[in-house]
Parts: sequence; structure tokens; C-alpha cells
Amino acid sequence: MSNLTKAVLLYQELLKRKGGQPSKQLNALYHKIKTECQIIIYEYPVKVKLLQEEEAGELLLILTPRIKVLVTEFEYRGIAFENFLIRTIYLQTIYYKHKSRRQERKHLYFVCPGDEMDNYMLAEPTFQYMRSHPFTEDPSSFNWTMDTAAAKHIKKLLSHYKAFNNRFKQFVVLNGTHLTAEQIAFLAEYMEIDELELAKLITKAFNLSLEKHNRSLHVQEVRNTHYIESQFLKRELELFESFDTHHSTLEKIKKRCLRAHTLFLERCKEVRNRPNPITHEALAQIFKKPKGTIDSGMSALKKALKEIVDDSD
Repeated sequence: MSNLTKAVLLYQELLKRKGGQPSKQLNALYHKIKTECQIIIYEYPVKVKLLQEEEAGELLLILTPRIKVLVTEFEYRGIAFENFLIRTIYLQTIYYKHKSRRQERKHLYFVCPGDEMDNYMLAEPTFQYMRSHPFTEDPSSFNWTMDTAAAKHIKKLLSHYKAFNNRFKQFVVLNGTHLTAEQIAFLAEYMEIDELELAKLITKAFNLSLEKHNRSLHVQEVRNTHYIESQFLKRELELFESFDTHHSTLEKIKKRCLRAHTLFLERCKEVRNRPNPITHEALAQIFKKPKGTIDSGMSALKKALKEIVDDSD
């Protein structure tokens, strides 16, 4: 049993004997415990790189009034008071960070022009912020061209074969979520269709596949949660090792860390297996074709495009 845990249990015992009445002995003992707790509250989030020193100072101001409640309500069941306090600090730190982010978003709301905030709130985790300075086009950022041999050959097929044209359009809509506005405009010109029409088809397909998209987002959130837990346990393990904690406690943390990392890798694999939210069922509804026709058409088109590109190389 650690010295701090002994001090907390002694304080609780003396508090019971005194009937909750303050005394010099009690006040001195509590002051000692409070000082130790404040040191841990300030140093732990910084040491495990959850907070910067300035943020840890703010967290200390928030948690200091709650130390007395933690000390008086602590129950020793084989877990040291330091471990109980560290776990509490970790949970409070996560809450503090979430609260800070909400506050930042609140301030951001008042300075964002037009619908930019709505786009931000509805965006996926890979949302890209708009540049605040005038945009200068980088010629290397978009290198698609119609001048290659493969592009010319595919263009000829689009002009002469209606079936190929339809399948190519379906293929573009299927991969629409991975395209930028510039790429959509290029493909619309390439296929000689209205850019707005193509954008509407992609939007309609995405809306029909929202359920799969939401499931994919949920899997990503679960993956991120396992990653955060594994990183926290890894840092917690390093911290406990520096405190010369008993090996049985370290083994438990190692097992939990390994399990969190294993679950993280499993969710990573699941995310990779969900690359595209738009499904063949959605294409079948939009283009009014049987799903089997879409399946076989996409398979045949991919094979044909691969042969064309390989031959042009």
C-alpha cells in the first residue's frame, strides 16, 4: 500500500473518530494529501501528453475543489488511491478537451461566412478547411488530360457504343464520393454531358447509400476509440513502470493494452473493406437496371479499362 493511500485511509479514520469536526491534526493531514493530489493532477496529463502545461493549470483549478470529495469517498479495494485519482484525472481531462473543442466551435460559428459552418458540421472526419488567402492554382494538383492514348481510345468507345457509355457513366457515379469538383467537371466534359446532371446523379446515389455511409462512419469512430484507449493504456503503463508498480497490476494493463490494439487493427481492416459508400443497389435504383446487370457491367468495364490502360503503357 502506498504512502498516499495510507494517508487517505488515516484521514478517513480520524474524520470518523472526530465525528466530522475539524481539528489541527486533520487539517494538517488533509493539507498534505491535497498537495500530493495537486502535484499528480498537474503532472499526469502533461506527462502522458494529453494536455499542454497551460491547459493542465486550468484543469488543476477545476479539480482542486473536488479533491476533498475524492478523499472522503474513496474506498480501498486493492487499488491504490493514486490509481483511482489518475483514472479520475484522465476522464476529467477527456471531458475538459471535449468542452474546450465545443467552445472553439462556438466561437468559430460567429466568424464563419455563409454556409461554411453547416458544411463543417456535416463534413466527414477528412474535412478540409478552406484557405483564408486567395487561392493560387497549383498546376501539379490536377494532371488529368484527354491527350493520352488511353483517354482517346475510351473517348472513341464512348462515342460509338451506347452500352459502354452507360456503364462508364455508372462507374463514375459509383466512385463519385472520391471525386473533387474539378474532376467531376472534367469527366462531364469528357463524357459530353451536363456537369450539373452528373453532380445530381452522384448526390442521389450518395443519399440512397446513407445507411452504409453511416455504418462506415460508426466503424471509424469505434476504430478511433480503440486507438485512443490503446495509446492511453500504453502511456499509463509507462507511468506505472516509472512508479515501480507491482507486476500483477502491470500485467493487467498490458493485457488491456494488447486487447485494445488488437481491436483497433480489426476495425482498421473493416474500414479498408468499406472504401465506397455508394452501392450497386443504389446504381440499380438510379439507372433503373437490375442489380445483376450492374454487377456484371461493372466487372466487365473494369476489366476492359484495365486492358486499355495496360496496352497504352
